[in-house]
Amino acid sequence: MRWWSAAFALTTGACILAAWPLALNPPPFTLHGYYIRLPVYAVLSGLAVVGITTRWLALPKWLIGCLAAYGLLLLAQFAVPGWRLLSIVEAACFPLLALGIAYLDDRDEGKIAAALALSRFGAAVTVLEQAAEISDMGAGLQISPNGFAVLDALGLRDAVIDRSMAATSLVLRNYSDSATVATLDISTGTGGQNYYFIHRADLVACLLSAARQTGVQVRLQHKVKQVQTSVIPQVVLTNGQTIMADLVVGADGLHSCLRPVLNQTSAPRFTGQVAWRALVPRQSQALAQVQLYMGPGRHLVTYPLRGGQLVNVVAVQERANWAAEGWQHRDDPQNLRRAFADFSPDVQALLRSVDNVHL
Repeated sequence: MRWWSAAFALTTGACILAAWPLALNPPPFTLHGYYIRLPVYAVLSGLAVVGITTRWLALPKWLIGCLAAYGLLLLAQFAVPGWRLLSIVEAACFPLLALGIAYLDDRDEGKIAAALALSRFGAAVTVLEQAAEISDMGAGLQISPNGFAVLDALGLRDAVIDRSMAATSLVLRNYSDSATVATLDISTGTGGQNYYFIHRADLVACLLSAARQTGVQVRLQHKVKQVQTSVIPQVVLTNGQTIMADLVVGADGLHSCLRPVLNQTSAPRFTGQVAWRALVPRQSQALAQVQLYMGPGRHLVTYPLRGGQLVNVVAVQERANWAAEGWQHRDDPQNLRRAFADFSPDVQALLRSVDNVHL
């Protein structure tokens, strides 16, 4: 047996020895990683050794060399904490086997968009969502030309256009009498891309459908308790289950359980502004415009959604006292009306239609 065959046989033997305890006592759940790589490599390379030694299977020397090099990288990454060369090599050569990614919960559109993008580049992605369902929660979103370019690159151009409204203009108005201050044409953005209005739930539905079609797994009722760093990152759930992955992406928002692992814990900083958000039924013939009412220390923005059946309302006030973050925080609509009581009759009529408001 030549030297390269001997080296390959030794590498294979070492991988089999490393994989044997894992085969006898496998972890309860993995996304990817050494627990999958080692046994698979051990089996495949074991068959290759049989082929080399018995002449039953003729393999070219370059393939034997590649397998031997891969085995050495595998053993080195398994033994040396933090060594990531193998994942880099795999990402370049074997994208479908390169990464197992656990993606922690945050606003649905952010995490699912990232999961979809990573999946399209060949990563095996699992999204961990603490909620029991992806609900119809939220209000309106404005998609800029740059934002739409990202969605287009993700293959969502037609789906987003079908569920959104193309904006025509931004109208700046005086707060007290609704007089027009200026009108900005936003019907065509850079590179022919438009501005769009879309309900957040509709955007999430587009992203979720595309993500599942590319193989992204979305695991509901998986609330993350802790993230542990080691050779293989581990995500610990509140039910005691441990999930392992090559890469853990934390998109878990203001109260992140991943951020303290990477950075020092810091208290959030209040911006000095709070925003009320509400959806109301269409008041009149809906124009595909953003209406911005500008007042001292306050402004109010409206635009239509879902073909003009709904009007999205965002009312912002500058103040010193803190308001908790999150769409789930309800407020009394009367507080909203009181804060904007000196705005124009048009605004007052709109705010009288608000039954549910979030702060």
